[in-house]
Amino acid sequence: MEKYLVKFMFLGTFLCLAFFSTNAVVSKSSLPQRTANESVDELTSEQIEKVKSILADYDKDNLTSEDAKAIFKELRKAKIPKGKGLDNAITEAGFDAKVLNELMKQAKVSEGGRGSGERRQR
Repeated sequence: MEKYLVKFMFLGTFLCLAFFSTNAVVSKSSLPQRTANESVDELTSEQIEKVKSILADYDKDNLTSEDAKAIFKELRKAKIPKGKGLDNAITEAGFDAKVLNELMKQAKVSEGGRGSGERRQR
């Protein structure tokens, strides 16, 4: 009888561990994972306010490629993800997202394609 009780306890422990381990893996994998370069469709209200705050320092009618470079640098620093959400927040702030993106492309071209002007470590 003891022999069966020990086997039953061992089996019960094994099944509990297997169940909780599986649930932990499923729970982790079901959470959305965001990377710094990930494109998102929507920003949080705090992120939208941060975008507006950053853009408030600039004149939408007189933007330069240097302004665009500085704006995108601030957005990266604030960890604002790129994508439709950012474009919508830029538009909501009264700016033209397409114009801002074009100016950023011009800044990259004038720097020889380096983007932020920083050298990449090899």
